[in-house]
Amino acid sequence: MSIGPSGLFPGIADSANALLAGEDMAAGNIRLSGWWLAPDNYWGLDEALIAVVYALTHNAALTLRLVPAINLECLAGCIIALLLRQNFWQRLFVAGAFILIPAIHGEILYFLFLAPFHVLTAACIMLSIWLSARILDGTSRRYPCLLLLVLVVIDASASDPLFYYLGCIPMVLALIAVQTVSWTQRAKIILLIILSAYLGHLIPDLNERHGGFFYWRLGDRFNLGAGAMVSLLRLGQTILQSLGAWPGQGDFLGAVIRLPLLAAAIIPVCGIGLAWLRHFKTPVRPAPVFIDLALLLVICADLGAMWVQSVNPDGADARFLLPAWAAAAALAARFYKPAGYKICYFLVIAGIAFGADVMMIIKQPAGDLFKGHLKTLVTVLEQNDVKYGYATYTLAGPLTVLSDGELNILGVVNLAKPPASLTGHQNLVFPYTWFARSNWYQKTIDTPDFFCITDADDASLSPVLLVKAFGVPRQVIRQGGYTILIFAGPRPPLL
Repeated sequence: MSIGPSGLFPGIADSANALLAGEDMAAGNIRLSGWWLAPDNYWGLDEALIAVVYALTHNAALTLRLVPAINLECLAGCIIALLLRQNFWQRLFVAGAFILIPAIHGEILYFLFLAPFHVLTAACIMLSIWLSARILDGTSRRYPCLLLLVLVVIDASASDPLFYYLGCIPMVLALIAVQTVSWTQRAKIILLIILSAYLGHLIPDLNERHGGFFYWRLGDRFNLGAGAMVSLLRLGQTILQSLGAWPGQGDFLGAVIRLPLLAAAIIPVCGIGLAWLRHFKTPVRPAPVFIDLALLLVICADLGAMWVQSVNPDGADARFLLPAWAAAAALAARFYKPAGYKICYFLVIAGIAFGADVMMIIKQPAGDLFKGHLKTLVTVLEQNDVKYGYATYTLAGPLTVLSDGELNILGVVNLAKPPASLTGHQNLVFPYTWFARSNWYQKTIDTPDFFCITDADDASLSPVLLVKAFGVPRQVIRQGGYTILIFAGPRPPLL
């Protein structure tokens, strides 16, 4: 699982800016005071891990390689915990086939399934389900499991609101539905989960009120009508792409081999769902165990995320498929009874995926840290002896990281309706308040020159707009699809 993200695919701007926040935590700013963060702030999950890894390595590139690999290893370990029963190795082959498959189809699926974030959130969901099951089973280590469950729920709830919807709610519903354990025991666990989630929700608010980071709140928009259809089509396309079955991918044989995997994922979901409906209708029938029902509800909740509108107004965030895919892997591995032909099929699938990853890494042994061949831009800026500037969000963080901090580039954007708290420069260029620190924009950098970079693929910033804001540049450099405008004078503040 760690091969793809650790060496195969380039990072994105969120990864770079999260690294900068993690470096700040490693330097002592544990509460990330002065930072603007996303609704899913990752403070106690990804950011904490980045801070620890960077403190140990002091190497930005190595940290960017190691953290996604560690994230996925944690997720794999939590899935394995759900499979600790008879025929463990056979079940592991089934889960491995599901987990490895999405990693072999290019950068878009890295972004959709092996996203740089939400991986530890998915791991916390799997871990919480396993801990709750251990408590229900009356394990001799019940109190350590209770304590660990409380800590996991608090940390995940404080770091990523996705955990509320895909972790807490499915677990609570599964505990209510499973009747093989006394209601008193189940009620205690439900109350514990709810109180821990609420405490986790309070932590970032209290941190913000007492000088910690500011984070944007989630909206309550939902996709209805045409928006829902767009999300539904995007969801179907993403799933088919992950199996190599989307037209134009040029992998017909691979699609034929992997398409049965889609059926293998659907059958357990339908099987567990029907088993519960039959039990509900006729209580004498055996009910699904807590783990199976919780995994089923995680999948249902995750697929329902397509109704929630994301930053992109015409659809949902397909990266939410990661928890559902992990839950489907664990559910399928628990559902199928070991049989020679089944195990052989899943073993072949896992082997094909693993081999494809290894071959792609051999062909690209030293891939760029970020997409877009940005290292060339760093070289051009260094040759022109300019270090301070502004750029689009997708360029600012990656260029700063690639230069090992030698370049100081801040993300900016043009806002049609800026909030009253932002003044910007000439009411044209404003700070990009997403994974950034506010005091970066408050300083006048006294240097002879500063620069601005635009991307032909990003309409949020244009050379014409920058000329209106900062005047006529003394030099214009075009490199690929990027335009570098170098202005005379110190870099002006934006706050």
